[in-house]
Amino acid sequence: MREFEKFCNKVEKLSTAELDSLMAEDAKGAMRGLMVVADGDFTKAMAMLTGAAMAAASVDGKLDQGEYRQINGLIVAAVGKENSASFADVKALIEKSVDKKTNNREYVRSLFIAIARVDQEAAVSFIAFLAEVLCADGDATWKERKWLKSLYE
Repeated sequence: MREFEKFCNKVEKLSTAELDSLMAEDAKGAMRGLMVVADGDFTKAMAMLTGAAMAAASVDGKLDQGEYRQINGLIVAAVGKENSASFADVKALIEKSVDKKTNNREYVRSLFIAIARVDQEAAVSFIAFLAEVLCADGDATWKERKWLKSLYE
């Protein structure tokens, strides 16, 4: 737990370029496990990662520009188009697809468990990636941290 708090505090202080680099590395690690879970289907694995990121971004009840930038990057990677979704589009998609009461906690937790069964390192990357999404606005709130911890406890 203490290491998780230190990690979040460190990530909150990263520059945009540093955060992007770290998120790319952890997304790649998480995708390794998701590709196994998705039976090698890249599109399905990317959709799972994007859905989990959207759930994480909505935990505090708002989507900010930092979170949008990260999620839009996933959408661009998934569909292969530049500037694929505006801030308003992503916000509307989150409001439509993410259950505000649970923030799709059980869905994201089930992904974590499935990844952990096939690749422990990928599961750690998945949690780190979600923590980075939470920290993209420079402040992972107590509510956000509690939500993320509930996934792996």
